[in-house]
Amino acid sequence: MYNKIKKTIINSFPLQFELVEEILKPSIGIVANEKQISSNKFSKFGGFPIVNKNHPLLSFLDFNYSMLCQINIIELKKIDIEYQLPNQGILYFFINPNLTKFTSDNYKVVFIEGNGDFEFIKEERVSEVVYNESEINFFEHYTFPSYQEKSRLKISDKIDDDIIESIYEEVCEITGKSLEIGHQILGEPQATQGTVKYWWALQSLGYAEFESLNNSQKQEISNLQEDFILLLQIDLEDPNLSFTNLETGALYFGILKDDLKNKNFDNVVLVYQSS
Repeated sequence: MYNKIKKTIINSFPLQFELVEEILKPSIGIVANEKQISSNKFSKFGGFPIVNKNHPLLSFLDFNYSMLCQINIIELKKIDIEYQLPNQGILYFFINPNLTKFTSDNYKVVFIEGNGDFEFIKEERVSEVVYNESEINFFEHYTFPSYQEKSRLKISDKIDDDIIESIYEEVCEITGKSLEIGHQILGEPQATQGTVKYWWALQSLGYAEFESLNNSQKQEISNLQEDFILLLQIDLEDPNLSFTNLETGALYFGILKDDLKNKNFDNVVLVYQSS
């Protein structure tokens, strides 16, 4: 697919191709389908997690968390172009359903390696708030950074934002993605407020809002933000999803590159943005 995208960009914008090629990143698009989950599919939004009954995730679910999503990584193997994800296993994303501002103690990402004997957890073992279930399908996609991300700002004096947006429309036409923010794994987060990576870094370092930072802290954030990878982006305005208290904007789960390489999901950072 990338060769087709490359050819299209060269044909339409030959003078800009080398510039945009540097910032065009492979990602995995997600489509939510509001229908009954197939018995052989583990990836889905909402519902109850599928998990080995002997795994300690069961004890974790005694707390007041609801499942946003679970991803069977083996389903992504052919479209994880840069091999950034583990080879196999299940990723689970949970939040406290009663909050809209998230700190590290009210969301959780859990990774269970392997794809062995998984079973449905019984209803009484999870939170009282259970989101509607939607089946997930994945597709190969490519993304540009949002207009306030560092990599995009570096070339802002060489190429207009309008041209990048026009190129992205052609990319979406090839991959089949809509022009909405959408759901996504890897690639560049599609920010609703200009940048996501900055806020991942700020939260990861434990700093307050921008206004209270000194120059040294701002530089620390700037240095760290490019070390983050988009683990999962959820478009809350998808009509096929229903997360009750979360009806607008998007959720962005970020992880440091080294943590992803080491399969350490304890330090994932969640940013919520709404226009």
